[in-house]
Amino acid sequence: MDKYSDKNVVITGGGSGIGFAMAELLVHGGARVVITGRSQATLDAARERLGKNAVAVRGDVASLADLDALADRVKGELGTPDEIARAAAFLAFDATYTAGAESVVDGVATQL
Repeated sequence: MDKYSDKNVVITGGGSGIGFAMAELLVHGGARVVITGRSQATLDAARERLGKNAVAVRGDVASLADLDALADRVKGELGTPDEIARAAAFLAFDATYTAGAESVVDGVATQL
């Protein structure tokens, strides 16, 4: 039995980088995944590499309309997901901060 069989996971930013690595690990472990991202070409390539247990949905997580469309697609493809992994991220840089870059996520600043 695969480690992640019968698991359904949504991964934002799943077309490349750490998001793709998570999707690959989960698919190889038996999970079904829905990956999202803004580039259709990147998603198509990732979907091809991941195989039949992956679904690619183009969308921007900053767009409420895209999130609604994603939710409808996830419900149709997977039902209720077991996990949602947020690999899509952002960095906010303060030009006055000279010792390094600062990442601000959910109101918490961390020096990079």
